Amino acid sequence: MPKATSVSVVELGAGGGYAIWGFRAAAVGYVQCPALVRGYNDVFGEYGRPALEGLHMLAREIGSSGGRRVTIAYLGCGCATADELSIVALLSAAQEKDDVLREAHLSWLMCGRCKEGARTAATAVGETFGAAGMRIERPQVEFARPSPVKSFTTFHETGHA
Repeated sequence: MPKATSVSVVELGAGGGYAIWGFRAAAVGYVQCPALVRGYNDVFGEYGRPALEGLHMLAREIGSSGGRRVTIAYLGCGCATADELSIVALLSAAQEKDDVLREAHLSWLMCGRCKEGARTAATAVGETFGAAGMRIERPQVEFARPSPVKSFTTFHETGHA
């Protein structure tokens, strides 16, 4: 499976950066952090609280209803994980009302589980960011070449147990 090459949060633009910052904080239970709340209120104005609430709802839905663990980087990390890139792409698709792309990213993040709550949350976040004038741009991801896979068609006995 190809892996995404390293993408920094700065390369995602302001919308993607704020989305990752809020999602990471919500995922680890720091959505009430005064620095986060103040930062969102400074940038989003009256939409700061609704944006954080939507990200909290999205993180909760993915974490509790999803069929797999989503990998996020630690708070303050400058690099984005492949799952975080998918979250940004999900929010971008929701903001652009691209239902096909939104569903594709939801399927990946939720691993085929019930997506209605996550869909509602992603749509709310996309609309809130849009109402605040914060565009979430779809990440441009380059994929690394997969490393060669060793053939396991031959068996070599190395000892007896």
